[in-house]
Amino acid sequence: MSKPPILIIDDDPDLCELIEDALGNTYDVRLCHAIHDAPGLTHQHQPVLIILDINMPGGNGLQLSQHLRDISQATVLLISGDDSADLQQAATQQPRTAFLAKPFAIQRLRDTTAALIHDASSPP
Repeated sequence: MSKPPILIIDDDPDLCELIEDALGNTYDVRLCHAIHDAPGLTHQHQPVLIILDINMPGGNGLQLSQHLRDISQATVLLISGDDSADLQQAATQQPRTAFLAKPFAIQRLRDTTAALIHDASSPP
């Protein structure tokens, strides 16, 4: 059985490597470091989950998440160092979207990822 594909979109290569190391045994993890590359990689890899940093150079992660959900069926896990209530509310009001504040524990990332992928694969 193949591993569910995940796309990580973050401009911090160290964080991407950390997430890839944490999830790579269970999921087919692909990395993207630039907002402008995200739509093409989403189309190419058809991830079931996209882990997306909200604050990236060259664009807004909230706006990008809307576009990525328009072109795919992926659930989006937005991550940010800004854990304000307003940002969390804006993030989670979008369909198929969850929020995780940075810094996060690796086990919490694993648990959240597993739950989102399980929910995405369950019949409505």
